[in-house]
Amino acid sequence: VGMAIYGALGIQSVRNITQFSLFAAPFLALSLTSASGAVRARNVANGPSSPSSPGAISAVLPMAALVSAIGIGALGLANLAPQATANAQANEFPAAATRYLQANPTTNLYNQYDWGGYLLWSLKQPVGIDGRPDMYGDAFVDRYVATWNTRPGWEEDIERADVRSVLGRPDAPLVTKLRARTTAWRVAYEDRQAVLLVKRT
Repeated sequence: VGMAIYGALGIQSVRNITQFSLFAAPFLALSLTSASGAVRARNVANGPSSPSSPGAISAVLPMAALVSAIGIGALGLANLAPQATANAQANEFPAAATRYLQANPTTNLYNQYDWGGYLLWSLKQPVGIDGRPDMYGDAFVDRYVATWNTRPGWEEDIERADVRSVLGRPDAPLVTKLRARTTAWRVAYEDRQAVLLVKRT
């Protein structure tokens, strides 16, 4: 049941895959053990098996699964090396813009949805949204996405949330709209990945 629940949640959010793995690993191990035991019992009843028989193959499966798990784990640890992590962050997330924000903090940040978790972890301050839709609720996420794409009512949403700074990709609809309003917003930081807009006071 747990595997089914977290499997469904894993499809919705990557962060749930860890819990799915915790349920799936014992299930897989028990399945392999049961299958191996059943084949051995059948072979005992039918006589000794040859090296190429299903019994011999099933005996190798648990070891193959263990070796695969160790290999995957080793690759995962390699990807967690400091330099590899830094490179991944620089490629996938607004690392330079985040460093600017660390040196020049802003308030009431409205951010790109898929950057939320990284910003929350890096800045240690509230963000507009992060990758936990189940915590925010469907209505909030839908409205946030609509505002980010400047659908009808987006200006009222920005005012209602008292947004003071916006961080997004250069081609994001909200970024494009706000940066054109130079009397109300100014570009505080910009690079190829991200634009930081700050509301004029």
